[in-house]
Amino acid sequence: MTEYQRKFEELPQLYYKPRENLYEPHTQNEIKLGTREVKSYYFPELLYNKILYVEKEGLFDVLKAAQIPEKYDMAIISGEGYSTTATRNLLLRANKHTNYKIFVLHDADPAGYDIARTLKEETERMPEYSIDLIDLGLKLEEAIEMGLTLEDFSRKEALPKDLVLNEVEKKYFDGEPENEKYNDRKNRYVTTSWACKRIEISVLKPEDLIKYVERKLQEHGATSKIIPEEKIKANLKSTFDSHATNSINAKIDNIFSLSNLKRDIYDKVSKEEGFKNFEPDIIPVIEELQDNTVAHWRDFTHVPAMDETINKLLETIDFKEEVIKFVTEKLSKL
Repeated sequence: MTEYQRKFEELPQLYYKPRENLYEPHTQNEIKLGTREVKSYYFPELLYNKILYVEKEGLFDVLKAAQIPEKYDMAIISGEGYSTTATRNLLLRANKHTNYKIFVLHDADPAGYDIARTLKEETERMPEYSIDLIDLGLKLEEAIEMGLTLEDFSRKEALPKDLVLNEVEKKYFDGEPENEKYNDRKNRYVTTSWACKRIEISVLKPEDLIKYVERKLQEHGATSKIIPEEKIKANLKSTFDSHATNSINAKIDNIFSLSNLKRDIYDKVSKEEGFKNFEPDIIPVIEELQDNTVAHWRDFTHVPAMDETINKLLETIDFKEEVIKFVTEKLSKL
């Protein structure tokens, strides 16, 4: 099927079931990444600006529990080894058309390295595929320097031909011949498995995994939050208006609960300069976001200055006088 599509044409009705999930920060939505789901998925505006692909679902659970997605405005795709065509199509769209930063987290073994490579480069199935990918590791040399324990494993297939390895990686991933079998066609013995060494990222304790991921994000300058200043300001202004309305309603309800009276007084207050020209101070919001709080910018809908301004505006209104005038006018029309 893959060969047919590569040589001739794509089969639009062909559907691959989801094998991976995308977790959205702040909404906690989990989207299954099958062929149809990816085609119908639209990236939410200003919700996240990074995507991390993790090789193992267990890693995702640790990162989610520590609120890493929320802290860094970063979606996470949890995989089961190699990424699917659907997932890579999503990442291609994210990287090329919306300029999201894409990261990968994997084991320090041949499979982990190849997962990162195929996530970044073209493959036989996707010959024109290529994205900008930041590899967070785990890299073998760094893992050894961190004091993580090497694990023995038996490799039964040749190393992927497109892997680029340094000398240390070649030494441990090439390994030593372990088993041989006589090949009649070649008329000689051939190696069928190699004794190799690796380090799986799952050996890190949860707290150490979190520290590792945060350190890597910092090294790559990828810790910034989404800070749309105009939208934050508009958000706060909207809340200011709502708080002003609620405060006026509460004052009037204590005297005379009439919706028309409330509207008249609100109209009067809204014409005051302090109401029309209210400009929320967003500096505290920006500072808290830059401190990598787990909150999202949309969570900041209130600042103390709002209540202070509203209370000053309400002090300019003689509510009893307004009620008496309103009731007198109404009574005169009876």
